[in-house]
Amino acid sequence: TRTFFFRLGYAIAEAPLKTIFLSTICVFIAAIGALNFQEETDGGKLWVPQDTLAIQHQGLRDSNFPGSIRVNQIILSAPGDEDIATRKGVLELLTLLEAVES
Repeated sequence: TRTFFFRLGYAIAEAPLKTIFLSTICVFIAAIGALNFQEETDGGKLWVPQDTLAIQHQGLRDSNFPGSIRVNQIILSAPGDEDIATRKGVLELLTLLEAVES
């Protein structure tokens, strides 16, 4: 291996312009693949083969059921230094939940 690298370095030192030209050509050949670059953001397409039964089932589900899921969050706290994990606090949270759901 030492002889190989000695000969490689010697060949590069004897023809530096030729080496730069060939290196540039190799870079351009490798960069041709960037012309067809497409970014995929759908995790399902990245991990699951597109000809599987799971993808067919997902398409059936998506065509029959709405895809939008709305998540709402609320942060509640007890007034002052009161503990909300008491019977009174939990009953008040239940009353609030029933009011929001109706």
